[in-house]
Amino acid sequence: MEDFSAIIDMPDAPDDWKAKALFARNSSNRHGQGDDLQRAMDDSSAIIDMPNAPGCFVIVALLDRAQCYNQRGQEGYWQRAMDDFSAIINMPNVPGCFKIEALLNRACCYRQRGQEGDWQRAVDDYSTVINMPEASAKLRVTALSERRRCYMWREYDISESGDDFGQLAEDDFSAILDMPDAPAELKADALSDRAEDEDEGYDVAIGCYSAIIDMLDLPDCIKAEALLDRANCYNQRGQEGDWQRAVDDFSAIINMPNVPGGFKTALLERACCYRRRGQEGDWQRAVDDYSTVINMREASSSAAYYERYLRADIYFLREQEGDWQSALDDYSAVIDMPDVPPELKARALLRRGGIYQHRGQEGDWQRAMEDFSAIIDMPDAPDDLKAEARQDLSDLGF
Repeated sequence: MEDFSAIIDMPDAPDDWKAKALFARNSSNRHGQGDDLQRAMDDSSAIIDMPNAPGCFVIVALLDRAQCYNQRGQEGYWQRAMDDFSAIINMPNVPGCFKIEALLNRACCYRQRGQEGDWQRAVDDYSTVINMPEASAKLRVTALSERRRCYMWREYDISESGDDFGQLAEDDFSAILDMPDAPAELKADALSDRAEDEDEGYDVAIGCYSAIIDMLDLPDCIKAEALLDRANCYNQRGQEGDWQRAVDDFSAIINMPNVPGGFKTALLERACCYRRRGQEGDWQRAVDDYSTVINMREASSSAAYYERYLRADIYFLREQEGDWQSALDDYSAVIDMPDVPPELKARALLRRGGIYQHRGQEGDWQRAMEDFSAIIDMPDAPDDLKAEARQDLSDLGF
């Protein structure tokens, strides 16, 4: 840093040397906060104001200063950022890569500022990028995706030109999917965006996620996310056969070799499907899935109180031989965990007390009374659970 400053302070150092030194010093400040950010803006401004600084350094300094203005986020800084991006865009011989970056960033500023006319200005900038021959397929898809979002957010506006923003958004969506050289990941992003549109409904969402799942050359993590989303759509739609479709999707994730992050989620969601569906053998399948997750969590020394509670509920409701004892073991494990949420602890106490109340072994009523009393004495137990505990105590004659 001191060497760079020495060059900058030399009265007879050439401008290109000073610009390089300023740029090098700036690189350590531009991602900071407070004084560092101000120093970065000052260094960028010094490069911009040099009469003989190399053009590429001026462009990069304008980009850096504009990003610093955005990071500051104070009143008037949006406009300063847009002025710097505009200066790059209006340069006569600016390389296309810099012009594209400035256009995309200026469009983002317009959208975030949100003044009258800013949506259209953002659309215009995205349109310019889309039509630039030097823009890569990835950048064109990015611009199409962002322009589509602008159209979607304006879909219900009344346009003086009579534009159908919903149709314009649909046209951009189709353009992305029809682009032969667009990266598969970006096409998947566009499909996912459309699936998440509330107005499209479950059928359209399922179709979009299915298209992602069927795409070639996609990483397993993206396909796993689409399988998870499609399964959740099946669960929520609830048509005949949707439970099985959801189970199949969760099973597909579980059987993938390279998606450890989604494995536990898929197991828990599949167990939930089994519980709700209730076909022969489903409760045992749910128990098996919960048990797998519990063993995984305990192997990594992390708490499994939710999974234990859910497994205990199945034992409690199923009532096969030995199930009540298994339920008692799980509820007791949840109650004894140090960081269990208070509501979950109260629910486990209520369930365990209920088993003691109805099992009727020697000492069970005393155990039930202690559990119900513990809920009533908990300062952070929900009021409705305390009311249930008082009623259960009354039923016991206390």
